[in-house]
Amino acid sequence: MMCADDGVICIKEVCGPAPTIEYAIKTGNLRSIGSQVVYLCMYGSTMRVVSRCKADATWSPVALYCPPPPTTLEPTTTVDPSSETWFLCEDILFAITEIKYTWYEGKIHCQSFGGRFAEVTSLSIGTCLADTYEADYRSNTLWIGASDLDSDGVLEWTTGNEADSQGFGLSNSVEGKCIFLDTASREWKVDGCDVDNKVVCQR
Repeated sequence: MMCADDGVICIKEVCGPAPTIEYAIKTGNLRSIGSQVVYLCMYGSTMRVVSRCKADATWSPVALYCPPPPTTLEPTTTVDPSSETWFLCEDILFAITEIKYTWYEGKIHCQSFGGRFAEVTSLSIGTCLADTYEADYRSNTLWIGASDLDSDGVLEWTTGNEADSQGFGLSNSVEGKCIFLDTASREWKVDGCDVDNKVVCQR
């Protein structure tokens, strides 16, 4: 809180916790003025809504209804881990999706069957993923679970652990960006989080 010298006028510099929306994932936990959170429905909708911490230290209204989990799955919805092809890299199970998703949607997809976005914590894991992907899919962009959405300019995995990019050739600014693995160069690169790429999950 910032106050005038006489202490009479005080202005909040941070918002309280961003509101929660039922059946929505909330990405972003900064609360300073101008920060934003992104809401993405978990089921039945691809809508994304942004709420910003306003100058009066309140969050901008969010008009978003997210439907509850379906009682039956649509044929195109994949939530069964057995429907993905799993393989081992350094004794960790990974799967590469057949369908392209935005980074936000990829996070939900991996969580939908009890997994999570892949954490590429070593060069050997990156090489293993790249080799497997190129052999099967003939493409070279894979979303992994690193972004700076929860901490501006600092890369973190979706688990909250810091993502160390040393050795992965990352040279671009990562502010407000998500990370994909370039399977041709074996390097991490940045892109807008709403771009469609195939996704790596792990469990």
